[in-house]
Amino acid sequence: MAEITIPAKYDTPEKKWAYCKRAKRVFIDEVHNVLGKWCREGLTKAEYDTLPSKMKDRMPYQLSHTLEEWAAISDELEKDLEIRIMAPLSRIAKEIEYSKIYDADIDKEDLVS
Repeated sequence: MAEITIPAKYDTPEKKWAYCKRAKRVFIDEVHNVLGKWCREGLTKAEYDTLPSKMKDRMPYQLSHTLEEWAAISDELEKDLEIRIMAPLSRIAKEIEYSKIYDADIDKEDLVS
């Protein structure tokens, strides 16, 4: 499983970080939460159709699944989030944190109360 592909137009660490943060939010809102609703309440076919095709390949549409099936898909989602989105997000955040670009604007006196 590879990390998310960041489009070339996001060419600075800050833009890459923002892209990954937004990807995380979309993942939570449009994949994780939809599957959670499916597990709790069921899902209409129209709602199911909003899921990514790779997800639909893993979980064919049906009104309900067993607890074991939900546990398996939950584990897969956690791996997707961790490897595809959180790993690059963390790496890019460190790149920004250790960048010297902003040093000239930081007043050490303002860092301590």
